[in-house]
Amino acid sequence: MKRQTLANDDELVPESERLEIDRDDLDGELVRQPQLYWEASEEAVLTASRRDFAKEHLEQTDADLFKRLRIELAKAGEKDTDTAVKAAVERHQEHIDATTHYLETAKEAALADAFKWAVDQRSRALRELASLYVSGYFSVDSVRGKSAGEAREAMHLQNRERMRDERRRRREGGGD
Repeated sequence: MKRQTLANDDELVPESERLEIDRDDLDGELVRQPQLYWEASEEAVLTASRRDFAKEHLEQTDADLFKRLRIELAKAGEKDTDTAVKAAVERHQEHIDATTHYLETAKEAALADAFKWAVDQRSRALRELASLYVSGYFSVDSVRGKSAGEAREAMHLQNRERMRDERRRRREGGGD
């Protein structure tokens, strides 16, 4: 089951797509990151609350069933030991329904926590991508597969040409 959430424009978007990073729009991704983290955190808190409520409901259901089934077993003349009553509770449909609901909400809470963690990892990835961008990792020389030494040499030659052109321009233009 792929989880989907509402994006800012109220369209359902799979959470995995919300984690994707557009390397050509790092500044936009960095601006959107806090909002995405807030949404993931809010979802984690809400799903944890629903899980906790479902657990409380399960415990209350079991307590009510335990009391009710003990009385029913005693009236029927059957054993009403704790073990017998617990077994009857676990077979009862109300217990099964409450347990199923609790397990579903626990799964949703775990997925929300995982998404929040993934958004945190996304933040770190954005930081690393920005660092790589600043260092020139995505420059044409780097993308073409030159080694680090070749890329440094190419940058050195490029800088020497730029300095030579600047000196020539100053000599011809009067030193500006």
